Amino acid sequence: MIDFEDNFEQYLKHLDLVQKNEPEKYEFIKEVADSFKDIDLSKLIENVAFSFEKNKSIYSEITGYASKEIFLEEQLELYTYANNRSKRFGDYANQMFDKYQPVFIEALEYWKNELYNLKALPPQPIIKQKPELNVKLITFKNSETVDKIHSELKGFFPNKEVELLKALQGEQLSEILLFPHNQNKFVEVFRRLKYNGFLLNTDTETKNWICTTFQFVKKGFAEPQPFNESSVWDNLNKGKGEPTKKERICITDWLPYKSPLQLIREAENEKL
Repeated sequence: MIDFEDNFEQYLKHLDLVQKNEPEKYEFIKEVADSFKDIDLSKLIENVAFSFEKNKSIYSEITGYASKEIFLEEQLELYTYANNRSKRFGDYANQMFDKYQPVFIEALEYWKNELYNLKALPPQPIIKQKPELNVKLITFKNSETVDKIHSELKGFFPNKEVELLKALQGEQLSEILLFPHNQNKFVEVFRRLKYNGFLLNTDTETKNWICTTFQFVKKGFAEPQPFNESSVWDNLNKGKGEPTKKERICITDWLPYKSPLQLIREAENEKL
């Protein structure tokens, strides 16, 4: 919100002190200071007027309903204030207000109509689309990567090497594959594949694939356990809960490990 009165807060405090302590200087200081404040206000009025077209362009690029509603309410508040002539306007500010008041009136009506139209829209249902069978559930950089990671992982899936290969090729399996260790060992491999550029899916897509394709053996539990979606996400996206160096699997030169700190530093260097 832009309130024209707020621009005078410090100025008025200063004048109050001068009037109290040095009354003989008060009128002169007030006259000079007012002239400068009036010029500043005229520029502010002009900037608010110019922002109308710019904000229309910004609004056209906003997609979410809630974000649109917040933006519209801010514009309504801004131009409601802009349409009120302040008692503290001097000559410059009054001239500028007269010049741009038609813009303020138009802007206020425009944003009112936009908010009305937004609220008139029926609520949009959230539709979760199931992956099509002909779409790969997981995608790697190339077939060579699939062969190499299959070679590294197949020892953990005895008698299921063919099914593992199909899964890595993005096919939908008719059964769940069992990883015989804790889940973080398995997930960390795919985090490495991602930050080394071999895995093309988003973290969310990879999480969904892991959690719907695999189960793991958890210490103290007789039955296979499903991968925990929250833990898988934290591991993939943040490196949280990574296994120690001794517990990591698939240790190979083509798939080096990078610590979260190292990844942050690399990202910062890329921005330079």
